Amino acid sequence: MANADSDEGLGTSTIFGIIAGISISLVCAILLVSCAVVKRRALLRRERERLERQIQILQRQRDMVALLQEAKNSHTSCLSEAQIKSLSRRTISEKDIEPCKADLENQNQSTLTCGVCLMDYSVGDLVISLPCSHVFHDACIVPWLTTNDKCPLCIKSIKNLIAN
Repeated sequence: MANADSDEGLGTSTIFGIIAGISISLVCAILLVSCAVVKRRALLRRERERLERQIQILQRQRDMVALLQEAKNSHTSCLSEAQIKSLSRRTISEKDIEPCKADLENQNQSTLTCGVCLMDYSVGDLVISLPCSHVFHDACIVPWLTTNDKCPLCIKSIKNLIAN
């Protein structure tokens, strides 16, 4: 009987060992699968984030191209050098300044102020009179006219006014 008890104890411990081994193997397998799933999810998340960044870059590029195209399509023409040279130029004299002084005394806004730089004209300033009758410093209006054919005050096309 003692022998039977020891055989039974050996069988139970062997079965327990086998069950423990299987359990440990199963736990290891589950951990390996879990690690693989977590790693795969992390890779997929990074890939998704990378794709989202690329999509954002492409969207910004598309928006920039659209803005550039719109600017190109709506870009107004400018005056040629010959057209700019043909505009009426004169030098401000004391005669031009006198009415302005009277306006200032009456607290009216100066009628002799450049609409580009917003500075009052001084005796000796070179100005350009546009066909729409607006007057600007030569140094202020020429750069404007090299990029735009419209008067900065009334927005009339200088090209059209010159042509008429």
